[in-house]
Amino acid sequence: MAKYSSVLKPSLTESNKVCRLNWALQSVKDIDGAKFFDPMFDTVHVDENWLTVHVDEKWFFMSRIQKKVYGAPGEKIKQRSCKSKRHLLKVMFLSAVARPRWDDNKEEWFDGKIGTWHFTETVPAQRRSS
Repeated sequence: MAKYSSVLKPSLTESNKVCRLNWALQSVKDIDGAKFFDPMFDTVHVDENWLTVHVDEKWFFMSRIQKKVYGAPGEKIKQRSCKSKRHLLKVMFLSAVARPRWDDNKEEWFDGKIGTWHFTETVPAQRRSS
């Protein structure tokens, strides 16, 4: 037996490829109404994306099913429990980042980190009887 690594890759349709190409071509610099290409150096001048903000959301589980816990000798380890291992609680985070740059007003570097926010909902506990 031999061990192999299999990577799952997206299967792109022709329309997906055209959309991706059009999106990439939007960042090519426009000079005098024509896309700027320097044949001498075989380079394309692209926009620096100073006004682009990347936003992404991610789900995280509140707890793992199996977790290693370390304790001092004689210390009691708290028993963890949940209603069902199939339906663990999750929380969503949204993050926004931009390109790092020098800020002339503050006279310091902006590191590009705009923020990370969690999406939670506070609700009263459900009661068994009314």
